[in-house]
Amino acid sequence: MDTKRAFDLAVLAGQKRLSPRTGFVHLHPHDETTDTIPIYENFCYALALFRQRTKESVLSAIELVEKLLPFQSADGNFPVYLHEYPKCHDYHMGLKAGAILTYILRLFSNVLGELKPKWEKALEKALTFQTEKPLWMNRVRAIRGLPLLPYVPQTAAEWIEHLINGQLSGQTEFQMPYDPSLHLFPLTGQQEKGEPRPHPIEWILSEGNYTSRLSKDHPHQLLCAPLFPFQCIPTHIPEHNLRLFWQGLTLHSLVGQGLIFDLKENGEDDVVLYCDRSPETQIWVDGKKATTFQFGNTITIQTPQKTIELRFKLTEGSGDFCGHIFPANRPSQIAKGFEAYDWHIGMRTLRRSPTARIEIEILQDE
Repeated sequence: MDTKRAFDLAVLAGQKRLSPRTGFVHLHPHDETTDTIPIYENFCYALALFRQRTKESVLSAIELVEKLLPFQSADGNFPVYLHEYPKCHDYHMGLKAGAILTYILRLFSNVLGELKPKWEKALEKALTFQTEKPLWMNRVRAIRGLPLLPYVPQTAAEWIEHLINGQLSGQTEFQMPYDPSLHLFPLTGQQEKGEPRPHPIEWILSEGNYTSRLSKDHPHQLLCAPLFPFQCIPTHIPEHNLRLFWQGLTLHSLVGQGLIFDLKENGEDDVVLYCDRSPETQIWVDGKKATTFQFGNTITIQTPQKTIELRFKLTEGSGDFCGHIFPANRPSQIAKGFEAYDWHIGMRTLRRSPTARIEIEILQDE
């Protein structure tokens, strides 16, 4: 597997965000009102430069790390953003940076010269942080060359840290949820406008064969820097949520909290699904355009590539309910502003018995 293109993307993403004024990578280099300098992304950019192995890139990487190290706090941690120093809101930022320093010291110590003891001291200082969380205990163990504790990541963010821990320990094979046909890490979680937000694992496992979603410039490409070749054994993690994805001009999705909703007394009253509001997406109710529906109606989500039919059913309890279809962003949408990138498909409770159950039937046609 060739991941060279992935860390080249990290270099390009860093170069596009590098400020000639400060010499740091900025998350929003063209917006002074929200401009921030992230510590970890700058460490990643430095490692990506080291991995290019040119004289110019290595000298630039050394200069950048030298500018970052003075922002290490007395307890070995780093701030999330440079302007927050000496406050450190992420207790594990030192261990995140520690992985970068470890790779540099393991792979490029021959070019550090008299700086090597100083960087080793910074790493050792980061490792003094006390944590009881297994994920981060494994970071310390991986850096020190100790066996890892058993651990199963639960979120997209944990998966990348778990992968770094394993690779620091010499692992080359990982079981993880991944859909090679869609180049999708399905636990990515966040939605960015009309598609799932890209995850660093997707760039690595795509082996340079990027979809349109992964071909675009993105700050998450910086996070590819500490990732190396590995063999993925795709696996399914049982979950209660509904997550359907399919490829069209964009990566379409239909998501929700599940297919069975038990409405309890003084509990949630509404049942909601979200579908991306793509120009390709058409929604029908019993074959007609509509913005409302009732139990038993067939809601059809249609794109050129796939047709999905939904039926809401009241299987327990009683009451008055009304289905609505309107533009509204899913809770995981990170794009700011007033534009709606999703269709909200939901059954709203007007009045009901103390308890009720709503089930959703789904039929798919490729």
